[in-house]
Amino acid sequence: METNSAKKKTRVRLNIEMKKIESKKNLQVTFTERRKGLFGKAGELAALCDSGITILVRSPAGKISSFGYPSADSVIHNYESARTSYNYSPSEGDITDAKNVYFQAVARLEEQMRIESAMKEISTGDNGKF
Repeated sequence: METNSAKKKTRVRLNIEMKKIESKKNLQVTFTERRKGLFGKAGELAALCDSGITILVRSPAGKISSFGYPSADSVIHNYESARTSYNYSPSEGDITDAKNVYFQAVARLEEQMRIESAMKEISTGDNGKF
């Protein structure tokens, strides 16, 4: 039988009242620490669940911080793409913008294929210049 003195003492979690921090210095320090923790937990969630996540935060000083997995831009793009495919009727301007994006992507792909083909010719010596 254990005695009270032999029991392991653990630290008790206290409920802290949620209120705005008045000190500007303490506010910034707390924000920085909590932002690190939030971004860390978001990264864990994304890695464990194989999901995309983006967090945008404005600091007390007015600076924007972002975290994204795999990147903030890709998650936002996927969100906007999904949003447009459900209950969304595009306007003529949206269709024109989408066509422009498509043609730009095709042009980049063709350029990339041209560069890869040229690199392959150079590596095999089939370009006739050597």
